[in-house]
Amino acid sequence: MAKLSVAYGLCPLIDNNSLLGVGVDAVPDCVIVTIGKNIVIRYKFQDQKQVSSWSSKDKLTSPVVYNVNNSQYSAVFNHDQLRMWSEEDQLDKVKKYKFQEPLHCVIPDLDGDTAFILYRCGYVTTLTQALETRKSTLSNTVLKNSDYIKEHTLVSCNGVKLVAFTSSNEKDEITLHVVPVITGAPSAQYHVLWNNVSLIGHALMAKENSCFLFTLWSDGSLFSFKFLPTVDINFPGTFLQKVTSVNSKHPVAITPISNSHLAFFGADSSEEGATLILLNLEFQLVQSRLHFKLYTKPPRLWNVSSHLLVAVGNNLIAVPYHLEVEQLSTLVGTHSSTVPVTESSWMNSNIKKLEPIDKHAPKNLCQKIKLLRQEGFPQASILLNILPDILEEKDVKSLLWCLKTFSDVPERCVVQILKFCFSKSDAFLNKKSENIVKETTEKENMKNISKQTTDQSLNCHESEKQLLVDAILSVSFSDVCIMPHLRGVPFTTILSLLNYLSDLMEHESTVPPLRVIEWLCLVLDSHYQKYLLSHNEEVLSILTKLSEEVNSQIEGLEELKKLTPLLHKLQNGKIPSKLSEMSDRKYSIETLQLY
Repeated sequence: MAKLSVAYGLCPLIDNNSLLGVGVDAVPDCVIVTIGKNIVIRYKFQDQKQVSSWSSKDKLTSPVVYNVNNSQYSAVFNHDQLRMWSEEDQLDKVKKYKFQEPLHCVIPDLDGDTAFILYRCGYVTTLTQALETRKSTLSNTVLKNSDYIKEHTLVSCNGVKLVAFTSSNEKDEITLHVVPVITGAPSAQYHVLWNNVSLIGHALMAKENSCFLFTLWSDGSLFSFKFLPTVDINFPGTFLQKVTSVNSKHPVAITPISNSHLAFFGADSSEEGATLILLNLEFQLVQSRLHFKLYTKPPRLWNVSSHLLVAVGNNLIAVPYHLEVEQLSTLVGTHSSTVPVTESSWMNSNIKKLEPIDKHAPKNLCQKIKLLRQEGFPQASILLNILPDILEEKDVKSLLWCLKTFSDVPERCVVQILKFCFSKSDAFLNKKSENIVKETTEKENMKNISKQTTDQSLNCHESEKQLLVDAILSVSFSDVCIMPHLRGVPFTTILSLLNYLSDLMEHESTVPPLRVIEWLCLVLDSHYQKYLLSHNEEVLSILTKLSEEVNSQIEGLEELKKLTPLLHKLQNGKIPSKLSEMSDRKYSIETLQLY
């Protein structure tokens, strides 16, 4: 399970285009930010403070990276210079290595081996070999002069190191190149074209000795193309899913964060701001998302030390993420509409066809639920998204439909609906309780008449609210999870709920008796100190009333307990000794005087 944490600003930027890139630092909690053409700063994630910085008179043309092999920082200057330095050095005083051919960047090897040099012509070699042959002219070029490199990654397949990168030409056509670092080994290239749609995002991933190219197209289709060690027959490869969480009209930045997760950063589907999502490739659902108010083109996204870094406006934003063990609860209600159902003739009458939850949804919720379900939201998340709008509109019918349809109702939603039902504007619930109390003083035959009269006096809206209260009280919940939410409910609302629950103990309702007792215990525990410190007569009256009802229930149980021995004897076929007249015979004869 992947989850995004709270985003925070790491550092300001000159502008989005001047940011050359970020890189992994020697210290795990730090990141190297090449802010501009002359400035490099190391930041610490924990406190967002600057650790060290460098500046140069010459122009940087590649991001600064850290080489584990020689414990030095390196970067390309003016497209034809390579410099390597330590933390204490000054950039203008370190040695400059002049190259005959233009350079693109330095690719570090995080495994500790030597770094690699990627030339602008697409040629790849080790750092050591590049320094030895820096004054020579390259003959085996991969790219044309008009082509330029977009993304690159170092992958390892069956012990062989390769550099995979994508290039673009004057017509904005994308080509995937796979170049081995071994001199003389053949390279491969694949043209990234498909039908009449345009490419809006792509990413490279190395997974279990295999390499994949993920492509996102302007119709929202996400494909996976395997190019190592074997090559898929048809491009763009295997169709994964439709991505609707990002706007496919604008470019999207994609980067892998694990073997089964991709991060997407692009324009929001509502065309308001930007969005960052984490997509689970195994279950094909969006597991976490974060919205930003501003979308900057082109989108920039990096993955460094369990942090996703995005450029938003003139700021570099850091978003921590966590990868945990997948839990089945996060998948409940996400793929119900795509599960195939096979009907058997001998069970045809008992089979209920599985239908999507939005099929019979109210008109005002149908479109939103359908969109959330297509994006892979579980039932709990869907309810959390639609509940605020329902409560704002005071739509009781929609609330009843949600409680009837959704099998996974979060505890937070349960408390929010209770607050809505027992707000000050819903005085009819208290009137209903008073009517129930008055019925206890009447006879059994008059009680039904009184109840019918009371029900007729309530309007349709109040009757629906009454059903809503009983429905929400009947929902299953975890007392540990619901207690923090109950403590935040106003005390006046809690008193109304307590008064209503005490009435339910005395009279029959659709709420199970055990559930009523559970709610009473929770309501008393959540505001225990306020009950003790309160001197309000209303509080004392409610607690006294509840105490009397509990004592009455206990007395009833004591009376039933006295009958237990007699019931056991009758169950075992034994005749009680008190019934002496029936103790010596199995029958009796009585004479009745009729006239």
